[in-house]
Amino acid sequence: MGKVIAFMNMKGGVAKTTTAVNIGYTLAMEYQQKVLLIDADPQASATEYILENDQIAHVMKPENTLLALFDRDHANEQIIFPFTKRFHLIPSHQNLIYQQLDDHPFRLKEYIDKYHLKETYDFILIDCPPTPSGYTTLALLSSDCFLVPSTVEPMAIDGIPKLLTVVHNLKKEQQVDKPVLLGLLLTKVQPHLNVYRDTYQLLKEWGYEKYLFKEELKKRTEISRAVHTKQKKVGNQFMLNMKNVLIQEEIKRISSEFARKVGVQ
Repeated sequence: MGKVIAFMNMKGGVAKTTTAVNIGYTLAMEYQQKVLLIDADPQASATEYILENDQIAHVMKPENTLLALFDRDHANEQIIFPFTKRFHLIPSHQNLIYQQLDDHPFRLKEYIDKYHLKETYDFILIDCPPTPSGYTTLALLSSDCFLVPSTVEPMAIDGIPKLLTVVHNLKKEQQVDKPVLLGLLLTKVQPHLNVYRDTYQLLKEWGYEKYLFKEELKKRTEISRAVHTKQKKVGNQFMLNMKNVLIQEEIKRISSEFARKVGVQ
């Protein structure tokens, strides 16, 4: 039985999409897991990260995206795009912003259950927008657990208690016991900086040390440039495919730890 994991943070620019996409791709290509990534952000950052421009033009029709869950009575498996044999995508669409998602908070969960996706996939990853909204509610109520990627700076971690409160209140309101916190993954890390040491100490003082991933995503220029058109044409937007061996090994370790925490490996 696969697990559904939401990637979320209430602050943008914390490498949330980068980690969701690259953990999913690495689990599929390096560890032979069957992975579905759902782009639940109307900005479609994960969709644009994964697909080349010509693929986006072909795939991003409303009936082929997450939008179909709301624009039609019954979305089918047509909205799942097989990017590779083991790594699949449900693209987002900008018109999601016009949907009254609060009226259908369980629509995504119902879709996952209807098509037995947890039996089909080892991991279903949901990339969420960086603000509390109907999209995050949709994702959370579909998930078994959630991961919080965060940069190591005070403004980023200040949002963690607020996010946990949002999740707690949602579970109480809907009378559900999921999702649970999977962990905190530190991103864009520069260990030599004082702000890293100070912020890490603050996380420990807040009692979050037990949730911290052992592995961290270091800040590297190659990663920030990954979605350039030239890189995407040869598949080098994915960390696993980059020429830098340190980056390759880092995402393998992060993905392996992620799988162990989820309990699938």
